[in-house]
Amino acid sequence: LALKTGREMRYFEVVQIAYGAEQEHQKKCIMCIARHSIIFLRQDMSQHIHNQGELDYKHVKKVIEDQSSADRFFLALDKAEGAWGGGGINVRSENRETLIQQMQVCWLTDYMLRMHKVAIFPLAKRKFKEDSDDMNPPVEAFKRYTWEHYRGYKFMLPVGFEHRPNTIQDKQSGEYKTNSGDGVSVVVHVHDPMTNEALVQVHREHIRWVAAEYKAHFVKGDPHFYMLRNSSRMKRMNLVGDPAAWYCWELIIRKKEEAIICMVLRRQYIPPLCDCAQDIAIIMRCKTEQWKKEEVHLILEAGLIADSVSPTAVPSIYPFIIQAKLDALRFEEDGLVWVENHMKLMPRWRRQAKQFLRAILSLIEQPTKPQDSLLGKPHGKVPLIHSIKDEEWEELPDAGDLRTFLEDLKKGAVGLNGIQVSAGDKKDWKVASNLFMKRLARFFAWAVDGGLLGQRFTFDHFIEGIYELPENTNPELAETALSFMLHMRPLAEEEDWEKQKVTYKNILDHVDTHSFNDSVMQQLLSNDYIKKTITNRRNQDSEYCKILAGLLRSTAGVELKAYVCKIFMEMRLGGASGAARADQDALVSAVPDLMKLVLDEGVYLKTYASAALVSLSHNNDVVKMHLMTHNMAEAAVQNMATKEDDLIKYTLTLLVNLTKEAHHRHIMASAGVLPRLYDLLTSSYYQCKSGSGSADALSSQMLANSMKEKMLALICTIIGHFCRDEEHRDHLVDKFPNTVKCLEYIVTHCSPSSELMTKAMFSLKQLVATRHWLKDEVGRNILRHICAVCFEDHMIQKMTLEYWNHLLLLMSMLASSRNNCIIIHDTGILKKLEAVKVARNVENITILCNKIRFAVDEVKQKEFDA
Repeated sequence: LALKTGREMRYFEVVQIAYGAEQEHQKKCIMCIARHSIIFLRQDMSQHIHNQGELDYKHVKKVIEDQSSADRFFLALDKAEGAWGGGGINVRSENRETLIQQMQVCWLTDYMLRMHKVAIFPLAKRKFKEDSDDMNPPVEAFKRYTWEHYRGYKFMLPVGFEHRPNTIQDKQSGEYKTNSGDGVSVVVHVHDPMTNEALVQVHREHIRWVAAEYKAHFVKGDPHFYMLRNSSRMKRMNLVGDPAAWYCWELIIRKKEEAIICMVLRRQYIPPLCDCAQDIAIIMRCKTEQWKKEEVHLILEAGLIADSVSPTAVPSIYPFIIQAKLDALRFEEDGLVWVENHMKLMPRWRRQAKQFLRAILSLIEQPTKPQDSLLGKPHGKVPLIHSIKDEEWEELPDAGDLRTFLEDLKKGAVGLNGIQVSAGDKKDWKVASNLFMKRLARFFAWAVDGGLLGQRFTFDHFIEGIYELPENTNPELAETALSFMLHMRPLAEEEDWEKQKVTYKNILDHVDTHSFNDSVMQQLLSNDYIKKTITNRRNQDSEYCKILAGLLRSTAGVELKAYVCKIFMEMRLGGASGAARADQDALVSAVPDLMKLVLDEGVYLKTYASAALVSLSHNNDVVKMHLMTHNMAEAAVQNMATKEDDLIKYTLTLLVNLTKEAHHRHIMASAGVLPRLYDLLTSSYYQCKSGSGSADALSSQMLANSMKEKMLALICTIIGHFCRDEEHRDHLVDKFPNTVKCLEYIVTHCSPSSELMTKAMFSLKQLVATRHWLKDEVGRNILRHICAVCFEDHMIQKMTLEYWNHLLLLMSMLASSRNNCIIIHDTGILKKLEAVKVARNVENITILCNKIRFAVDEVKQKEFDA
């Protein structure tokens, strides 16, 4: 529209207008809100509705909103604008509120620019008729609820909530609070709409990433909180017949002073153009005392508010504009499917996509299996999914030479972006046509990967068919098709795509300087296609790792980089052969690129990159050394402050691998890892309990959380590693006095057969090693418990050697204290120690049992002698 009108456009809508002295002229047209004028275009966008179809704001004297309807308003014009018949313009708009708001902004800015002073927008409201003519009255609110409106949306709010002004707005602030004084408040955030393409560019294509931003804001600077719920949720109720897709993510956070329930909603494929998405957040806060009383009620109430969120106006879908966008291939793969399912609209390039697919099928289908052929189906039984009546398939002409076919398609890009070929804009046209071909390649790849034939033919079948081509077959067609779909082209948009064979060498040479189709690249990786093009079998893994590292540096999207990290997670080094050493060199070369993701990217990629580094650093001292030289200590401190459990877990696992060496521990301690470990321990130690009991599912998560148990086990291991150095042991005991108390709580409250119990005993043993008074204190607090629960008959047979080793080492360490020996004797477990020796029959276990018995007997003998 901006190109058609030559004006900077802010908003447009298809409206019904009536004008003239008697309102005798009635037309349906496109009403465009430009910076300095209102433009009325024909529906085909060919020209203005009449010679003076552009109305300057200076001629708009008043806007009158009809209170007897939801869609009418009147534009009162001055006498100077006689082209409209002198009677003003009656407008019927499906989205009246937004249209008037956009008009108001432009009218005010135009007035200030012309008159150099501020004015009030001349908006009035009155009834055009006494009785409402609305044929579809709105849904009434539930009992004890009222409708509230905010920024183009409405939602049900319980009676008793009052609007609360903020520091910026007295009205329409989106903040509400109960008048009963119980401290419950609701805040509504409505984000500005963004196109689906823009969401990908800012890494917010999934609602989960928006929810992660809210979570980070809620818990920032607060180390003590419970993450009670962090998961997707289905939005219920469509009260206005909205055709858009809705998604929801639920956050429930319990803090020391308050509880927070946050429902993050996304409205996607918003009419009339179905190419935008808008995020909405419903945030309910309450005091801890109120949460304890009405936990379930508050959760249900917040859910009902979120479920009732509806747009105040639902404009009709504009098929003619959506079809133009489809023809320009402006919808991504999911958008294509959504539009096809809901509106039965398809791009004009579907015919060419079928020709492209037929060319591939003709090459790779085996003539020896005619019964399995997808080309020989009789007419009327077209195997295309979402096929339309009498759609061409069997009678479709061949594409011929594929390169010529693609060149001809490029000519179809002319004019799709409103750019005409002339001497002055050849560069712009070239950029536009190159971008179109990039979108066309993505569309063809979608068509091949099940977009046309569903699961009967996908990209996996295509790759498998390439492998099975007879030796005498010319591979040119397959290579051209694969190269075009991958579409590896220079980053400079004015440079043309050139066909090149898809091999590891070509990809390695261009991965830093070219862009490509992420979905096709992921398919090639998942089928090992690129790996199989490596001719040097001896260094195959090494060369493959270089390509993977290059993809992490490239302009690839989040999902492809996450998939590359998954490949690294599955890698394991071989023995001491030359090939294994080459693998090690290649893995080392990938460390800087993985570390860049850990340091600079969002939580999602940080998590995957950390998990990949865990796998690569396992029993690999060279990788560990390179991690330390690439700021791993700084990254660990940064990750542990994110409050993201998955990321923290993998970071802690990585620290377990790295803190086995003394010089690595020194670097980590200097970077501030110990205070972060202490914060994590003190904020989650009481989430080690068993989940059994009568508590409801949500509250029980405060006491039992499997993720927190894994994190606590890792924290205990890392503390145990640091305690190998006397300097760090003293620092933990003296500077962080609650460390020992937290570990005592874990030992006495966690499941006695859990891995956490094993690691907590290991950590305690390391902490008390050199302090006699601390041994007395720890023994006094935990010995009776572990003697009671750890030496039962079923535990003796059930538990691992590692468990018994750490338990007996801790007891032997504590048995160096006279008071602890008395406790051990009084519990009567010396006979159990004999049973452990017999059951395990391991030299180390036998030595530890004898050591404990000897220490206890020695103390009792001295008491007897005295």
